[in-house]
Amino acid sequence: AWPPLETDPSDVVVASDYSEAEYVRLLEQWTTTVITLLDAEARAFFQVLCCLNEEDRVAEVLATNWPPLTAQVAACDCGQPLPRLVAVLQRYGLATSELDTRNVSPIVRVHPVLAEHGRREAGPAIREAVNARLAQYWAERASNGDAGAEVAAAAYYDRLGDRDDSSRTEEET
Repeated sequence: AWPPLETDPSDVVVASDYSEAEYVRLLEQWTTTVITLLDAEARAFFQVLCCLNEEDRVAEVLATNWPPLTAQVAACDCGQPLPRLVAVLQRYGLATSELDTRNVSPIVRVHPVLAEHGRREAGPAIREAVNARLAQYWAERASNGDAGAEVAAAAYYDRLGDRDDSSRTEEET
C-alpha cells in the first residue's frame, strides 16, 4: 500500500513511459524520498534488509540478527517489534511480506532496485556491520551442522573480503 498522495491521476507514472535506466532512476529517487519519511528505526531496518541476501529476509534470521544490529546501525532507542517494522515498510511501499513455500515463516520482499539503492544509501558502516553479523550467524549455524549454512556464511565473508573464514573452494581443498 502506498501512502496517500495528493495528485492528479493523470500525473501517475507508468513504467512503459520510460526507458529502463530512466525508470530505475525514478525508483531510486522515489526510494530516497520515502526513506526520509521513516522514523530512525524503520529507516535502519530498511537499510539492514537491503544489505541482507534475499533468502535471509525471513523471520528467524531477522529475529536473531536485528536486535544485536540495532546498537550498531540505528541512531535511536530501538525496540519496535519486527512485525511492526515490516508493516511500516509495507505501508510505505518499500517491502512486502508473504509466507514461505511451506507456509511457515514470513519472508520480507524488497524490489531489487529498491534493495540495491537501499544498500548504497546504507553506507559502508552499516553494510560492514550486517556482513560481519550474518557471516558470524551462518558460521555458527554451520558449526552446528546446519546444511547450507557454510555457503550462506561464505557470501557474507566474501563481501567483507575475508576469504580465510569462508568456505574453501575446490582448488583450495
